[in-house]
Amino acid sequence: MKNTNVILICIDGGRVDRAKKSKIFQILKSKGVFLPKTITYAPYTNSAVHALVSGSYGNRNGCFSYWHSIKFKKYQFKTLASYLQENNFYTYADVHSELVLPKSGFDEYHVFDESNVDLIERHENILDKLNQKNENFFVYLHFSSIHTGI
Repeated sequence: MKNTNVILICIDGGRVDRAKKSKIFQILKSKGVFLPKTITYAPYTNSAVHALVSGSYGNRNGCFSYWHSIKFKKYQFKTLASYLQENNFYTYADVHSELVLPKSGFDEYHVFDESNVDLIERHENILDKLNQKNENFFVYLHFSSIHTGI
């Protein structure tokens, strides 16, 4: 049986016009789904990502400003990772800060030092590791190189 995998890559600081012209995105689009017309809840990563994974705006889920990640109502709002974990997906997160993404529902949750890491190599290694598990997986990868450079 073929595995079903969900790979969510947050390209922090990326622009859709540049992504559409990128060779790597052409390859990724041919193997998955690219959503170029999404609208974000907030103009900063923490609240936008919390809204994305919880399906609810920050004024309801508790993460309604840059520093309100710790106020996320994890007992009232299930995350995408929680739903997938309940449906036998192995769940894995790789982020540059614990403020970005709620830990709820992740089997593994890793924080990297964005100043001292090659994210392309790191993410390739993570995907290779998960593919070897031979089970359905959900992985959230946070590509912060553009944001860090800005």
